[in-house]
Amino acid sequence: MSEFILYVSSTANGYKSIIPLEEFGCDYQMKTLDLPKGEQYQPEFMKISPLGRIPVLETKTDGSKRTVYGSEAIAIYLAEHYQKYLEPSGDVRYKTLEMTSLITSDLALPMAVQFQVSMLVEGEHPAVIEYFSGQATRLFGNLNTILQQRAYMAGDDYTIADMLAYPAVAISALRIPGMLDEMHALTQWAEKVGSRPAVKTAMAQLTN
Repeated sequence: MSEFILYVSSTANGYKSIIPLEEFGCDYQMKTLDLPKGEQYQPEFMKISPLGRIPVLETKTDGSKRTVYGSEAIAIYLAEHYQKYLEPSGDVRYKTLEMTSLITSDLALPMAVQFQVSMLVEGEHPAVIEYFSGQATRLFGNLNTILQQRAYMAGDDYTIADMLAYPAVAISALRIPGMLDEMHALTQWAEKVGSRPAVKTAMAQLTN
């Protein structure tokens, strides 16, 4: 029996949870939910995730059943469980947590709204699309500036912040054509992270 069960869908958030599982070498089983069909609202899943949201990690690693919801919380849980990719204390730890929050909240919101409006209502609100595309472009530009000054999201070393950021650059950003064309530091960082074996394996999980 697998140590972990990940309830997920083929979205950027899904990849944000699979990458840490691969990077930490976890023994896990993946259960993919069909969101358009509403599988996340089925009573069986609602017992696991009362809000009907994914991703959710289920584990019995310490002898008792535990569920962890959200890509950021999952990454932090795994990092603390394996004592890797997140410093236990000090400035680097809090810089890593600062960057994970920026990626999973500040950046995720405009990208989510941009997707929902442009894809789900067939472009009926161009002003809204333009506004949130602009917000996303600004935030991706901020990440590019950060990566002009350091090798990885939180500093000199690869951390869970990089794991969470990669799908946003590799998947979500592509919805705004040409946005990354001049963001050379960000695209170089993405090439470096995307070449990691664990990241390659993770990114193939939901596309097979």
